Amino acid sequence: MTARKTLSQAKVDNIGHAAARLHRLLKELGHAEGLQQSAATMPDARDRLSFIDQTMHEASEKTISAVENSLPLTERTRTTCADLVERLSAAPDLAHHTVMQETVSRLGEIASAEEALRHNLLQIMEAQEFRDVAGQMVNKILDAAVEIERILLDILREHAPDSQTGSLIRTDGLTAGPAMKSQSDGLNGQDEVDDLLASMGF
Repeated sequence: MTARKTLSQAKVDNIGHAAARLHRLLKELGHAEGLQQSAATMPDARDRLSFIDQTMHEASEKTISAVENSLPLTERTRTTCADLVERLSAAPDLAHHTVMQETVSRLGEIASAEEALRHNLLQIMEAQEFRDVAGQMVNKILDAAVEIERILLDILREHAPDSQTGSLIRTDGLTAGPAMKSQSDGLNGQDEVDDLLASMGF
């Protein structure tokens, strides 16, 4: 049987501290102000982040829907104002009446305000679409962090001194959700990972 190569204690310590720090950061990422109570019922940081991302996505969809419903209203208001201005201006007996002149002026102001509102609504839509893209990028970064975390623990398991390997067990990701966990001999959640790292002094 080939002897297992063991890293120096200093290297093992560095890897262990890196794994512990990454684990803590991922746990902290699972909490967001206003969502902590709901997210706290979920055992894994990955589940909490997925919940938060889904909640933000639903909020984004509602915002976009509201904007889409509002845009036709602003268009109709501007059209109505333009029509009234044209009709009032064309009336010979009212064209020089002070009240009518003021009415025409105010209708023009309303039309301008509606145009500005339409522009702002379109900007909101663009911002929400960017949030969706940003959310996809965050998920990819999270997947990479979870994979790095798994690799670090695997390195610890394979290369830690014999005095420490007794407490190390195989893991398929410290913060992996149910779909990513091994069906056997894996860590069953963040509490077990915390215990494992603590037992190694990390």
